[in-house]
Amino acid sequence: MNDLIGFITARLDEDERTTIAFRDGHPGPCLNYEGQSPENYSEYDTCYRHLATAEASRYRDTAFGLREVEAKRRLLAYLIGLEDKATDNNWWSLDTDLPFKLLALPYADHPDYQAEWAPGTP
Repeated sequence: MNDLIGFITARLDEDERTTIAFRDGHPGPCLNYEGQSPENYSEYDTCYRHLATAEASRYRDTAFGLREVEAKRRLLAYLIGLEDKATDNNWWSLDTDLPFKLLALPYADHPDYQAEWAPGTP
């Protein structure tokens, strides 16, 4: 389970970095589509590197992306807390790691994703 939790945490960190990179642009210098000098264009309107960063991001709305990452982090922390309480106090039983597998599912095409993390696998 620790590997799965570590995988999810790492993907959320990547999502956050990508979203912030989209929001903040990139470190210069800027290249643009038309080849004009930097003083003749607005970096955020025509910058090739900024647009490439935007295309690589799952989120064009930065605020939404950061809220989604935070929501998933809180859900992960909540699930870990429930699992700890089930072990320590035996008041609740987490019968499955399905919630963790579901959080990892969007990243199934990531090279570090493991087949046993797929929902429905024992």
